[in-house]
Amino acid sequence: MTQLPVVRDKFSVEKCLSDGWKGMISHFLPLFGVMVVSFLVMALATLPTAVVIVCHIMKLPLPAIADVFLSVLGMVAGFVVGPMMQMGMLRACLKVIDNEMPSPKDLFVCWPYFWQFFSAGFLMKCMRFPAYLCFIFPGIWLDLSFRFYEYFVVDRGMGPIQAFRASNQVTKGTLVRIALTEVILLVVAAIGGMVLIVGAVPAAMIVMLARASMYRQVLQSFLGENKVEYDPDDEARAFDDKLRRQARLAGDPSLKESGAVIVGSMQKPVQEEPRVSAPSFAETPPVDDLEAAFANLQKQAQKGAAEGAPTPAPAPQGDMADDEGAKISLRSVESSAELTNGGAENEGAFGVEKK
Repeated sequence: MTQLPVVRDKFSVEKCLSDGWKGMISHFLPLFGVMVVSFLVMALATLPTAVVIVCHIMKLPLPAIADVFLSVLGMVAGFVVGPMMQMGMLRACLKVIDNEMPSPKDLFVCWPYFWQFFSAGFLMKCMRFPAYLCFIFPGIWLDLSFRFYEYFVVDRGMGPIQAFRASNQVTKGTLVRIALTEVILLVVAAIGGMVLIVGAVPAAMIVMLARASMYRQVLQSFLGENKVEYDPDDEARAFDDKLRRQARLAGDPSLKESGAVIVGSMQKPVQEEPRVSAPSFAETPPVDDLEAAFANLQKQAQKGAAEGAPTPAPAPQGDMADDEGAKISLRSVESSAELTNGGAENEGAFGVEKK
């Protein structure tokens, strides 16, 4: 049986531009505040390096220790602050696309993914350089296939290899549209740059929001589900489940031959109700009833011994007790109680032994 293809709707270039424009109009001030804070933090991080450069240009006296310290401090600050601000801007843009309000604190909440983001960026640079040396086209294909690895790190918390693999999977069949969208966004950024600050800031917002919208669309297209019906947590679980299924299919050829279709299931797991064990059909009579029956039989035995009369027995057959030395076994008493509770008849329930 052949495996059925998964049908996916192509993402819309018009929707990317529309989401970018609408997001810029509706969230201009909050997003602009995030951009300003990011710029100030980046400027503060580059301040030590700028001081060293100014001192060297103007030939101002600067101790060697201070020169080394400021240079190292600038390198470390740029090493840490740059990826952090980049992750924060990606998160803020995703919140705007999800119709949420961004805030400057979004720039600092992605620090748990710092090493994942930094490692992924370093690997991407190492792959991009030799790829562009091979007649440019491999480099273009690499950029388009791994276009969304940064979003998967920030939005899904994936590692470098997993983010590259996920980006490659969601962009299959859409590379041409992604390339067309990137060309249009470059034109928008160029037009905005011609108007200097007045047009550069709105153009930068439109470009960032359009790319975030493109990421959301290709992810939804890959999952084959409607985003409005499910929350982002369900999306994340469905996408992770889809990756795990594909990994199992790749490792088990028998699953491929069975014709299993890879579908990112959005259904929540059904919780099984706890099973209640059936009560036992044989119930032991209460202890109080046994003690009462045993006491009653003892009284009858003592009364019969005192009067010299035979001891009455509940069973139709059995020996008669005629004196104080009659011994009644506890086993017989329990059997008699069971017969009384169950309504059954049994001959010879009690054994009476004469002296």
